[in-house]
Amino acid sequence: MGLRRFAPPTRLYAWLFLAGLMLQGGSLWLRGTYDVLTFKTWALSAVSRGVFEAYSPPAGDAAPPAAFPFMAPDYPPLAVSILAGAAHVALWLDPDLGVRSRTLTILVKAPVLAARLAAFAVVLWVAVLLMNDPRRGWAAALVMWLNPALALNGPALGYLDPLCWAPGLLAVALAWGHRPVLAGGLIAVTCAVKPQGIFYILPTAAALWRHRGH
Repeated sequence: MGLRRFAPPTRLYAWLFLAGLMLQGGSLWLRGTYDVLTFKTWALSAVSRGVFEAYSPPAGDAAPPAAFPFMAPDYPPLAVSILAGAAHVALWLDPDLGVRSRTLTILVKAPVLAARLAAFAVVLWVAVLLMNDPRRGWAAALVMWLNPALALNGPALGYLDPLCWAPGLLAVALAWGHRPVLAGGLIAVTCAVKPQGIFYILPTAAALWRHRGH
């Protein structure tokens, strides 16, 4: 069977996935919450001054990047690095963009959509393997993918939560598959994005515990 077992069982499942992708992809254009403006400020500051320097105010009378009031990041460095990567791409497309640029909005929110796609793939993989039924596996993954609250939280409003819980989900899945090194690495990744990643430590440890003595 190979990868064929993960293919959509009917066209309806494929169309539902694509509809969710189009809606969430289109929502990247939305302005989002004030937090998105904050994330863009962090991103430009990290590009201008470096990721770790972005946590401290500019020395002397130096103006903040994009002439926007300085805001120190309160997320761990990996999150700020991801935002800086998005800003690098945005500045490559438009070297003169400012903090209110819609291009920067789209690119800062794009990793959130990518994380949602990764989470869909993880849920589909685990559900198909557990249930041994592609139809039920796709149904389980689509429930997560089309959940309005999760879609609104991520690509629409622009919160970075999916960047935290997507690797957390994969860590639990890999721990269940007895891959402790990979699971541990992903726990480190999820905690380096947001402190809430610590909540994935217990389920990951529990999944590894089931393999004790094997």
